Amino acid sequence: MTWCEDNGLEGEQQLKCLLWNLVSFTRPLDETGLAARTSGPVALGPALWAEFFCYNNSLDSPWPEQIRIKFSQHTDGGVSVLEEISDQNLDGLKPDQGGDVYLRFQDSPQPVNLLRGLDANLYQPVNADYLSRLKEILAALESRLVVHSPLVWKDLKSGLQIAVVKAFRFIRIGQNEITILRLDPALFQIVPFSDREKNTATPMNIEGWAQQLPEATAVLNAGQYYPDRLHMGLFQKKGNNWGTTIHPNWKALLLSGGPADDPIYPPSFILDMEKNPDDTAPGRYDYIVQSFMLLDEDGRPRVRQTDRLASRTVIAQDHAGRLLVVAVSGACTLYELALWLKEAELDIRRAMCLDGGFESQLFVRTGSEDLVHYGSWVVNERRQFHSENLKLPLPAVLAVMPRPSAD
Repeated sequence: MTWCEDNGLEGEQQLKCLLWNLVSFTRPLDETGLAARTSGPVALGPALWAEFFCYNNSLDSPWPEQIRIKFSQHTDGGVSVLEEISDQNLDGLKPDQGGDVYLRFQDSPQPVNLLRGLDANLYQPVNADYLSRLKEILAALESRLVVHSPLVWKDLKSGLQIAVVKAFRFIRIGQNEITILRLDPALFQIVPFSDREKNTATPMNIEGWAQQLPEATAVLNAGQYYPDRLHMGLFQKKGNNWGTTIHPNWKALLLSGGPADDPIYPPSFILDMEKNPDDTAPGRYDYIVQSFMLLDEDGRPRVRQTDRLASRTVIAQDHAGRLLVVAVSGACTLYELALWLKEAELDIRRAMCLDGGFESQLFVRTGSEDLVHYGSWVVNERRQFHSENLKLPLPAVLAVMPRPSAD
């Protein structure tokens, strides 16, 4: 049984659900990460393989415009294609849609299109066969336990590491590269900065902020903000709040700059206000940044399932107490990003999400060439846009800086 069946979906709804899940396993075939994506070869049985492709030449929808599945047999004599299915609008195989084909390769070099001249009474059985093939591929893909390429950590400084991985699932548009910083709160802290505090005349993108903060090893975008460029929720720095009042629906607080020798509270951590509504920890910390929970310590995504895609920035905490900054180059949904963090080899305990889309920005001083990341994807009901050159100014950022005691 698939999730789509378990939740009572039938017919075209179940078909779209299966296709949505299958597309989550695809990776880009070209540099843009947009036009064509593939699952790569998927083993279905002895010598039997499938490969799933999807195509999207516009950003009118987060859904691909077409999918294609190729079934092949691998023997000592070589590779032979057995069947090929193409679904033009992800709405099932229909004889009257020119882009829909179901090719069956026999002994002759010309394949047979099972949809050509198809009797109306046979339309449903052919789609039932198509549905069973989708379930077969999805079952094989979901049996894969690896969701990203091997983690290789590089030391930037003592207590601060960086890794760049390729995600094998959930990045639906764009490149599937994810950058991760991991810091020891005993040596590093995350300090908020607002352009209201800095009183800057010219709005700055992440590179401009990095120039303003030369002592920071890394600078990243903060959370969401209102049209007047004021941070949504708390944005406190040593008693001054450069944000707004506490957001009633957002339950994550990033607490940083706490005492080094507190027997209960670590120097920095993510506080889940839903599970700890009466915690007195915030009063012990110099820096407080509010946003919304993405993944909690029960392994529960704390966001809704939607098909809204965007580049993303996340701050997480692992079970060892270290903080992680996660920047997603391509576009994914928030819910599926929570699933990726849960399944990744990062030992995540809690995660909170910051602003996404074009505001998702990261600057890292690596000791050689600086790493600069600008989010370039937003695909939802209000905006469908991609730009590699758009570098929006940010009203506030978070800086990864050494703790004073670690100098």
